[in-house]
Order: sequence, then C-alpha cells, then structure tokens
Amino acid sequence: MRNSRWIFVLGLAMVMSAGSLRAQMGPPPGGMPPPGGMPPQHGGPPGQWWQNPEIAKLLALTAEQTSAIDGVLQQNRQRLFELSTAVQREDFAMEGLMNADQPDEGKILAQVDKLASARAELEKANARMLLAMRRVLTTEQWRKLQAFQQAHPPQRRGPPPGE
Repeated sequence: MRNSRWIFVLGLAMVMSAGSLRAQMGPPPGGMPPPGGMPPQHGGPPGQWWQNPEIAKLLALTAEQTSAIDGVLQQNRQRLFELSTAVQREDFAMEGLMNADQPDEGKILAQVDKLASARAELEKANARMLLAMRRVLTTEQWRKLQAFQQAHPPQRRGPPPGE
C-alpha cells in the first residue's frame, strides 16, 4: 500500500511536471502541437510548484532547496525537450501510416514499437528528474507535499470523453 501511494504521488508529480515543462520550453521546432503521448498538466501544484509561494511556505523550502530544484530542472530541460520532440516525430509518423489509403499493418505495428519506445524514454527521463527533485526535500516536506496534492486533486480539462 505504501509503495503504491508513493508511485501514485510520483506519477502525479510527473504529470504536472510534464505539462509545466512543455509550457516552459515553448512549442517544439516546426510549430507542431505537443505530442499525444505526453500527459497534459492536471491540477495539483501547478508547474514549478516550488516557486508557488503557498507551497513554498507550507513546505518551508529554503533558498538552497529552491535553487537545487531549479538546477535539477535546468539540468534535465534540454534532454526532456529532445525526448518530447522524438515522441512527436514518432506520433506524426504513426498518423501518416494510419491515414494511408492502404494501411500496412506491419509498418504500423513497427511504428507502434518506435512510438512506445520514445514514450518510455521520455517517461524514464522525467521520472529521473522528479526523483532528483524529490531527493532535495526532507521526509516531512515530502509528506506535506503529498497532503497538499491530496487536498488539491487533479482537475480534468477539456470535454468529457465521447464529446
């Protein structure tokens, strides 16, 4: 139970951070929209949560911790952008294969593997970054952040499914 809760919170942080990172980096080269494989940002602590005065006060973040978390983001930003672009590229290729007049199942399945691999690499890099951010916090700060996230559950954006 304890591990699944930690995984849930880390996953939630990944979702929030991915959307935040995507917004901070701006549109990818060529002006293509964000890849379908990257999760959208959902409620909870928005974007750079450590810069949010309410959260920073709640966690009693020190200037050193804020600086360290900023540093983790900066160290990972370019790599995450590159991986995000790779997901977009593979997603775009998949779309082309699916829209062909005569879809080739073999090519489509091979492209599914490429797209899944690109998404997995992006998720692993994002998880490494978030784990590095997590390591900056004390156990008590981490617990307070988890409590904050539970008190501010993700808000779904966009129309309900099927609309």
